Amino acid sequence: MSGPVPIEVRASGDSFVIRVCTGPGCVVNGSLNVADRFDEAIASAGAEVRVRVVRTGCHGLCEQGPLVVVSPQDVFYPCVGEEMAAPIVERLLKEGCCVEEYLFRPSENEAPIKRYSQLPFNLTQQRIVLRSCGVIDAEDIDDAIAHGAYDGLRRVLAGFTPEALIDEIERSGLRGRGGAGFPTGRKWRFARQAAGEPKYVI
Repeated sequence: MSGPVPIEVRASGDSFVIRVCTGPGCVVNGSLNVADRFDEAIASAGAEVRVRVVRTGCHGLCEQGPLVVVSPQDVFYPCVGEEMAAPIVERLLKEGCCVEEYLFRPSENEAPIKRYSQLPFNLTQQRIVLRSCGVIDAEDIDDAIAHGAYDGLRRVLAGFTPEALIDEIERSGLRGRGGAGFPTGRKWRFARQAAGEPKYVI
C-alpha cells in the first residue's frame, strides 16, 4: 500500500499552511494553546506572505501529539510545545525551511524524517474515507469544500433522477456497516418501490 500524498496548499492565496492537530489526544497535550501561539507568532512577524493556521482533526498518531504539519513543504513536527511555534514560524518565513532539531526521529540513533507523507505510520496506509483527516478544518465549511467536500452531493442534485441515483449506488457495491453488509442500493430501491409515506427500512 502507498501512504498519503503530501498535504498541499489548497486555499487560494496561501503561501504556507500550518496545520495543528486538535483531535482529542493532541488537545489533552495542549494543541489548542499551540495553535494560538502560531497565530501570535505569525501576527508578530508581520509577514508579507500569507500564512494560515488550520486546526484539524485527528491524524491517528496520538502518541506524538501535539502534531504540526507545514505545507507545501510537507514538514512534520511531533510533540510540539508552545515555545516551538515562534522558531518554526521564523525559520519558515526567513528561509522557507524547517527547524531540523524539531523533526521526528524513529529512534535516537536514526536520522530524522522530514516529510509527513514518509512517516512509517503513513506508508502502511491507503486512506480513502479518512483521506482528509488531519488536513481540513472540520469547523470551516469553505475549507472542506476547497478539499472536495460535497462534490458527490452537488453532482447528484445537478443531474440525477431518483432511479438513476439508486442504479449508481447499486453499481457501486456500497454496503451497510451494521454487520450484515446488506447492499445499500437494494435498501433504497425497496423503499422507493414501497407504498405510503413516510417510509422506513428496518
